[in-house]
Amino acid sequence: MKDERDSIGDVAFGGSRFIFWCLAPVLLISGVGLPFLLGDWTPQKVIVTAAWTACSLLAIPALYDSKRFWWAARSVTGLIVLAYAAYVIHEFSFTDDEFGLTGPRSESSPRNAILGFFVIGLPCLWYTIFGRFQFRVDDDPEDATSEAEGD
Repeated sequence: MKDERDSIGDVAFGGSRFIFWCLAPVLLISGVGLPFLLGDWTPQKVIVTAAWTACSLLAIPALYDSKRFWWAARSVTGLIVLAYAAYVIHEFSFTDDEFGLTGPRSESSPRNAILGFFVIGLPCLWYTIFGRFQFRVDDDPEDATSEAEGD
């Protein structure tokens, strides 16, 4: 029998009370408190702080009930896609080395931006559009069980 929670999205946004009560206070404090910690406001800091606050506050209802607040989970992954797209654009716009092949892999480079976009950004884009991380929609496990029993 197939486990109902087999993808990372089902586990993360599956409605676990333990995960919700462990993460919700931290997300709330960081989302509300971060703007008060900035001393000098630059446009870059305002954008990053607004994105972090939005992600933190949107993740709370998504963790609470992912079925009812499906739009919150998709908004969080949509913001992640936008962040990685901005990272790729920034690296290609402001870097002299076209592909970042000469520097260490631990530093920001166009190569690392593209890899990050493929590894993290594209799955988040897929979830934002389709609401799941899997490529195909599996049949409902309850329907498959009742068909196997001959109902």
